[in-house]
Amino acid sequence: MGQYFPEPGTPTQGIEAGYMANAWLRIRHPDYDTLRQILTEAGETITVHAG
Repeated sequence: MGQYFPEPGTPTQGIEAGYMANAWLRIRHPDYDTLRQILTEAGETITVHAG
């Protein structure tokens, strides 16, 4: 699992940077069901605030 959390107020990158340019959390797991559990927990835990 890789993660990068930018400083608050950091603008997003343009679409020309690619679809993963603004992905701040990437999760991989070889077992689909385990991956779904991890993603569910992340989705229920992480809070996003729009500025």
